[in-house]
Amino acid sequence: MSLAGVLVPVNTILTTNGALSTTTGTPALEIASTPKRDRTATPRVTWVPTQDSFNLQPPAMTRSVQQAFLAANPGKQIPRAIATRQVGVEAHIWAGNNPGSADDYSLTEALVGAVISALRHQAYGVVHLLGGAWVNPGVEANKLGHRYVLNLAIDIPVLEVQDNAPQPPVGESVVITAETQTDTMGPLSPGGGTYSSTP
Repeated sequence: MSLAGVLVPVNTILTTNGALSTTTGTPALEIASTPKRDRTATPRVTWVPTQDSFNLQPPAMTRSVQQAFLAANPGKQIPRAIATRQVGVEAHIWAGNNPGSADDYSLTEALVGAVISALRHQAYGVVHLLGGAWVNPGVEANKLGHRYVLNLAIDIPVLEVQDNAPQPPVGESVVITAETQTDTMGPLSPGGGTYSSTP
């Protein structure tokens, strides 16, 4: 399972309901190490992976994660989850058309609400909202609108690796032979007989 396996359906919801830009050249899903500073097409969301943590308790797999695995691996069963990877993500949410206007804040706030709603719809129970903040336009200015950074963590199962290696060849068969057992203890008499307990 991957971060993209969770975020692709989220972006589909946002694009379908008109919350994201469908301008030609705008990527369907933008996962990057840092958001671009010279935005020219709003509204946009850039997902920036941050720090992960791990929990040995496996999560319940969401429907979207199960569907993504089955689509990528036809004919295979979903492997057993052995741990949880809590993927740290910053959602850089950017909307608005006029730099510095109060309306740009409300457009970005509406997109923040749409992102949280889409995350809840697609990955209910495995998304943890960790806070957020506005990016100061003086520090990292955009050409249009305002940007809000939403910090979150998404629980993604760590799946057991399936062993597809061929089985080792079957070893030689073992032959067990039965030996005669005596009903007395101690050394055997010369000639291989047994001592008699009767006179």
